[in-house]
Amino acid sequence: MPKLAKRTRDFERYVAACTYPGVIDPGAVQCHLRDYVPVHPELRPMLGGDELGEPQELTARNAIASTFGKRGEVYRPEWQA
Repeated sequence: MPKLAKRTRDFERYVAACTYPGVIDPGAVQCHLRDYVPVHPELRPMLGGDELGEPQELTARNAIASTFGKRGEVYRPEWQA
């Protein structure tokens, strides 16, 4: 029989985050996003080749927008089901 995971504060937070509607920690999302999305340190939009846009505020939205060559204020992703 498998051992059950020890109930810790982190485990409880993980369970809460996986339960919709869960708890989202914006700071943790931004921190971990750096591990998965390669972006310029100043979140400069990647315009193609070696060309970069102007620096942006360090937010998750701006990070994702920069990978599409856009700034956060104009980035409007379309949702797909």
